[in-house]
Formats: sequence, C-alpha cells, structure tokens
Amino acid sequence: MVHAQRVQVFLILAAFALAGFYSYRSTPGEDLSSSYLGCRVLAARQPDHLYSHDPSSFDKIGDPVWAGFSRTTFLKSLDHVHPYVQTPLWAYAIGPLCTRTSYSAFRTLFLAIEVTLFSALLWLVAAAWTPQVLHPGWMAAIAFVFWISVPVRYSLQLAQTHILFLFPAVLTLVLARKHPWLAGALLAVAAEVKITPGYLFLYWILVRRYKPALSFSVCSVAFVLITGLTTGWALYNVYLQNLSAASNVLLVAYNNQSLAAWAMGFHYTAADFDSWQMHPLPAVLKFGSVLLAILAALGGGLLDRESPDGPPFGAVFALIACTIFAPIAWSHYFFLLVIPCMMLTARLRSRRSLPMLAILSLVIVLNIVPHRYTEGSLHLIRPQFYAAALSLAAMVLLRRQASEMARLGQSDERHSPAAA
Repeated sequence: MVHAQRVQVFLILAAFALAGFYSYRSTPGEDLSSSYLGCRVLAARQPDHLYSHDPSSFDKIGDPVWAGFSRTTFLKSLDHVHPYVQTPLWAYAIGPLCTRTSYSAFRTLFLAIEVTLFSALLWLVAAAWTPQVLHPGWMAAIAFVFWISVPVRYSLQLAQTHILFLFPAVLTLVLARKHPWLAGALLAVAAEVKITPGYLFLYWILVRRYKPALSFSVCSVAFVLITGLTTGWALYNVYLQNLSAASNVLLVAYNNQSLAAWAMGFHYTAADFDSWQMHPLPAVLKFGSVLLAILAALGGGLLDRESPDGPPFGAVFALIACTIFAPIAWSHYFFLLVIPCMMLTARLRSRRSLPMLAILSLVIVLNIVPHRYTEGSLHLIRPQFYAAALSLAAMVLLRRQASEMARLGQSDERHSPAAA
C-alpha cells in the first residue's frame, strides 16, 4: 500500500513538472540570459567586462562587449538582460556548455532542471519531514498550489536558477546526520553562488552538527582557492567589491521582498515600486539586517537544539529569516515557503489548530495574489514579505507544539503513510 502510494505521488509530481516545462518552454528567461552572456564574456577572455553594470539602474548593463555577444547569440538586445552578479566560478563552470549551445538550447536545459528540482523539493520535504502528506490526494493539492504560486511562476518565467542552489541547501538538512561530510560539501556548493544558505553553518554549530560545519568550512576555503586559480584573483576581488557595493544598495521595487525594502518603501513614492533605481541603504538598516540574519541562524539552532533529529523547524526558520534580512530578496526566492506550508499541513492533519490554519491560509493567499504594482490599481505590495513573517511565527509555534507533544509522549505518526 505504501509503495503504491509513493509511486502515485511520484507520477503526480512528474506530471506537474512536465506541465510546468510545457507551459514555460517558450519563456524568454531573461534572468538566465545574464549567466549565459556572462559565461560567454568570460570564455572570450574579457574578464574586465564580466561585472559591467549601469551606475544608477540595477537591472541594466549598457556595455558594448555584452551588446556584441547579445547580437551574435540571437538575444538581439540588452533590453531584457540583467547584470551578472554571481561568483566568477559559476560563469567559468558553465563555460563548456554556454560556448557549445545556442541560448535557446541553454534555456531549455535549465528549464528542465528547474522544473525537476521543484518537484523533487516537494518529494524531499514530504519524505523526510512531513510523511503525513505523502499521499496522492494531499500531494496533488500541495503541488497545484505550489505551481500556481507567484514565486514559482516568476521563477519559471524568468528561468531563474535559485532552485539549483536552494535544493542542495535543503538536502543538506536531510543528510547532515548520516552523511555529514557530504552535507557540508553540498552547502558549500550552494553558498558559493547564493550566500544566504551559508548561514546554516551557524545553525549547525548550535545543534552540535560539528562534522558538516567543518566540512562546509573546508570546502568553502577550497572553492575560494579554485575560483582564484581558475578565474584569477583580480576578478575574484572585483566580485567581492561588487558584493560589498550591492550590500549598500536599496531597491524599493515591488519584487524586492526584503525587510530593508519593506521598511524604506514607506519613504518613497508609488512610482518607485515599478523602478529598479539604486538608492543608498542606510547604514543602520544594513548592519541591523546582518545582525538579525546572524541572530536568526543562531535562534533557529536554539529552536532545534533539543530535537536535532526531528523536523528542522529551526533550520527552516533560519533560511526564511536570512532571506528576508538580505538587502535584496526577490519574489522568486520565496518558493521556499512551500516547506512551512507542508509542515503546517502535516501538523493540522494530526492536531487541529485554528491559529495554524489561519496562518497556512494567509501564506497561501499571499503567495497567489498578484504582486506587481500597477498605477491606479490596488495591490498588496510585497506579499511574500508578509507571508515569510507569518511563516517565521509558524515555525516557532510548530516547535513549541512538537516539544509539548514530546513531553506528553504523543506522536504525529498515526497519519503517516506507514500508519496508513
């Protein structure tokens, strides 16, 4: 019975992945184009142009070298190509692919990987932490809501690569106990391109997972050395300078769901919500956000410290908090919120709770409503920020309930597939 249910769940998730691929197979994938062209620029030995960007607008480039590659690779113009902001090692690593494929083939391949990992994320969370919903009916409902959410649709439309690095970060939480050295190495891979997952290092220290923390540290140093040796230390220094500069930038655009954008958005006009003009980020907000991210990672570790082998409510708390405390947290990052939604659903299957049902409902609604500001229209600005804040509260409530149930000797297992 359990095996048959798992096969059915697998087929459901595969069907959703195929539907997603088919629906977005012709998307321009404008965010992926920066990786493709950045790779081409680096492969052509033009490293001085890799981090070109417009001095006032965050989403523009205006570089003649980029424009030349754009024309020769049939992207036609730089109107929808954004600056390259990732580690030079990423552009170097995909060099053999980008130099041998057209952009269309490159985009199609990454779209296939993206939809596969989205469905794999749902399977991973259900199998590892929420077996109560590893059932065809429940997983079909979860997958449907997940695939119509703004973060997922936004990711697929832009052919975003965030899932390529968040999925390994989530996988490390599953592997940390039995395969600690592999878990640390995977987290280092994720953090090399997307810095936010690296905060899990602090979480591991608090929950006494010292082996994956050590593995992460060693592999991170190795990646720095590899980057410097393969792409040059001068280019790596430019990358670090760009990271530092980005940490001082305030963007109040509608699709930035960070605490900084939310707090400062009240000081700008509605017209700024549909613009990616770079404003100075106040120092108090910059350093305050960094401090909050560190405290969130440590706080997540404290939440899970007494139950490190149970569902990682504290780790999910840390990932969500560190995302919104970064200066820039694009809407598509928040497909991450499917994890707290699945955890809430699993708990509601075994223990009715009106507050948790209300939080789950609000998080789902906030992730489905339109998020773009339109002149003269009434839209909720930054709904993913509010959904993330609610999810943080949910993780604390779930941990408290789990601790209470453990003291009372209760279990959620009666609704797991094995119990069924």
